Amino acid sequence: QCDYHSTSKAYLKIHEQMHRGEKLHKCNVCDKGFRQSAHLKTHLLTHSKERPIKCEHCSYRCKNRTRLQAHIKTHSEDKPFCCPMCTFQCKTQSQLKIHEQTHSNIKLYKCPDCSASYRSNNYLVVHRRTHTGEKPYSCTECDYRTNNPSSLRNHRHWTKTGI
Repeated sequence: QCDYHSTSKAYLKIHEQMHRGEKLHKCNVCDKGFRQSAHLKTHLLTHSKERPIKCEHCSYRCKNRTRLQAHIKTHSEDKPFCCPMCTFQCKTQSQLKIHEQTHSNIKLYKCPDCSASYRSNNYLVVHRRTHTGEKPYSCTECDYRTNNPSSLRNHRHWTKTGI
């Protein structure tokens, strides 16, 4: 069928399974199939709270190396992603994508409880807390609680400086 060659019978078998569309390794939770057992092992972590991969710089833990690589960029001062419309620079492609929405008037994220709409789902999540009263961010130095992480950062800044 193709020009694939291998000296390994195991690799040849896996390659032939690919042509046949065979996925012999099945998840016992959701029945999703995989061609290789290693892919099934990685997939099984999606059904688990286990986070075996640990950042060497902080306490962050995650389920796979791809997420760790993205996280490690947060420890770097490098900001290789630049907005083509302004001077904004950031550490990750996903941060740039979120930022670029600020240049658009399209607001895809609509609140089901009122007429508010937002360019970013993150802003909608924070807004929805005004309806639920949820305040998940709290100051470790006093009783201050807020629904917004930036409000907590501002609170910490102003209380630390005594202004």
